[in-house]
Amino acid sequence: MRFYLILSLFLSFSCGLFAMETITLCVTPMALKSSQGQLSEKVFRKIFNKLNYQLEIQLFPPLRLAERMKSGHIDGELIRIASYADSRPYLIRVEEPHFQFTIATYSSHKDTAVSGWESLKNRHVAYRKGVKAVSSKLNSISEKSYLHPHKDISKAMNMLHLNRIELYVGIEYLVDELLKE
Repeated sequence: MRFYLILSLFLSFSCGLFAMETITLCVTPMALKSSQGQLSEKVFRKIFNKLNYQLEIQLFPPLRLAERMKSGHIDGELIRIASYADSRPYLIRVEEPHFQFTIATYSSHKDTAVSGWESLKNRHVAYRKGVKAVSSKLNSISEKSYLHPHKDISKAMNMLHLNRIELYVGIEYLVDELLKE
């Protein structure tokens, strides 16, 4: 009987020693759904598991994700553009990129000519809210009345199809994966 008591105390103590701590990373649903998001999740899960950490992924829209990060409610973000940390001193940037992305312009008309950011000036352009690489550049060259930020890429693409906007500018792999569906 004494042996079982000692064994049960040992097991309860040792289970606490080997319990995995949880690392919480956030990402937008669309980014996680992408092939790059899926790859990043697998890589991070494997790395954290080897370091005896459990990875928890939480999904939030871009602006709420940024608020949660600033408040300290999460440990980090699964995917972010490198320059994002430049204006956020509370973040620690991992210098090694997971992958690179291309910003692309989409139109409903084959004859639409785009040759760099300046060619988008004062044209009705939609983009996804929270994508700083796109929004900061567009806001620096165009008046706000020409810019149409959206939370949902599919709704913006629908506006493009209905000729309510001239162009959509976004992260190529996210838009292309949406268009394939």
